[in-house]
Formats: sequence, C-alpha cells, structure tokens
Amino acid sequence: MIPVVLMILTYEVKQLTEISSMNQLGEHLFRDTALLKIIGFTARQIQEGFCQRGKGKRRGPMYRDTLADFLSKLSSEEVDFILREAVRVLVKHKLIRGRTYILDATDLPTTKCYKGCGVKKVVRREYDSKEGKEVEVVKYVYGYKLLVLLEARHKIVVAAQVIKINEHEKNFTKEMIQEALRIGREGLLITTLF
Repeated sequence: MIPVVLMILTYEVKQLTEISSMNQLGEHLFRDTALLKIIGFTARQIQEGFCQRGKGKRRGPMYRDTLADFLSKLSSEEVDFILREAVRVLVKHKLIRGRTYILDATDLPTTKCYKGCGVKKVVRREYDSKEGKEVEVVKYVYGYKLLVLLEARHKIVVAAQVIKINEHEKNFTKEMIQEALRIGREGLLITTLF
C-alpha cells in the first residue's frame, strides 16, 4: 500500500541522518514531521499511517518493521539499480565535486534463507574458562557485502554495488571505478580503506 519511492526515500533519509537501528525510527525519524513532508508523506499519512499494523506502538506513517520487511524483499540487482540511479541524480545536479575518493566495504549479515546470499567462515580464538586454554570457535556468516565508492570530503556515494559476503572487494575495485567514470567523473584519486 505504501508507494515504493516513499519506502526507498525513507530508508535513504534514515541512513543520511545516521539512525543506526530500525527500532529508532519511531523515536527519531517519525517524530520529525517536516522531514517526513520533505520525503513526500502527506499530513494525513503521517498522522494516520497507511494501515493498522503496529497500532498503539506505531509513531508516524508506518510501523518500523514494515520498512525492514520491504528492504528484505529487494534483490541485489534491484538494490544495485536504485543505488546507480541515485548516483546519476547527484551527478546530474553537480553535487559531487571532490577529487579524493574512498572505497569501503560493509558486511550485511542475514540468515541463510535470503535468496542469493553468500556464506563465509569466521574463525575466532576465545578463552575457554572450563579447560583454562584458548580454543578456536568457527562460525558461518550468511549475507551480502555493500561496496561503496565515496567522495571523501562530503561522503557522497558515487558508485555502489551489492555482492555476496564471501567475495573480496578487490575483485570489484576496477569495476566500481569504471562505473564512477561512466557516470561522468574523470581523474579520480582513489584511497582504499578495508
């Protein structure tokens, strides 16, 4: 019932305002009526919401889990498309002007039920208090990895891609730079942070 564009813009604003958890949406983002109107919500949608889900607990146009559920249904190809188009808009309006760029990778852990997710083996050393010695603990992490090429000064994304969590970002560096160049940037100075 909620238009896709409002869901995407709400999530983007959540990220831009550095809200770290979906649980904080009601307290931080959904209390800011002016910001919700900028996103595109009407006064009625802000006050009454789109449905009765979370009634009593909901503050704002939707219940916090509605946004999380929506995002979990997007494929990695759809996320890539959204990210590429957002960058095109920023470039079109000349909002990206820096000369130094950063490539960053962030793990997005999920459960193994997500379609197309990867899996990586993580080995940690922990102290076992019962036996009094150090032991290796093996854990398997499922999910994706978000790669972003950021303009360093303003932290604006100029290219982004979602890959499987077990793939290494160095295999996609050249592709990310070519994508940034393709959308109109030349002479990039790349600083990598891993």
